[in-house]
Amino acid sequence: MVMPFGRPNNSDERGQHYSSESDELGHRMQNLFVIVLTRQLGVAVATHDQLGSDLGETYAIAGSTTEEDEEQGIDAWFFNGRSHKWVPIDVTVTNDRAVLKHKDKREQETGVRVVRLNAAAIEQAARGGEWGLKQISTAMNELISST
Repeated sequence: MVMPFGRPNNSDERGQHYSSESDELGHRMQNLFVIVLTRQLGVAVATHDQLGSDLGETYAIAGSTTEEDEEQGIDAWFFNGRSHKWVPIDVTVTNDRAVLKHKDKREQETGVRVVRLNAAAIEQAARGGEWGLKQISTAMNELISST
């Protein structure tokens, strides 16, 4: 089972809150994202203990630890079955430019990949909606192609 997501990382290195995105919304969207990946798009569920293991040509997702989430902004780990690499990801639904700039900078510095999605797309995809599923599929295909 995927480990539960911790709190979204909405604070800078000084602990100052910089996002208008609510922690509850972020947490809910992260969990729905995992549900969509695993139930609608066929991504396998992995455990945190499997990180570092080559899962072959399977695509898989594993939850992050609270420490990884709070200190590094890692919401989950995605196993890319094409490259056979585990990729740390930060799932975000914010459209706040300051927050996105911070996340993009962190991605460049640390390699934690930002997966930008629309909350409405995630909710619709969780109900099986085609538009939402396409939005998530597109984001994940971009991640797969670039890692």
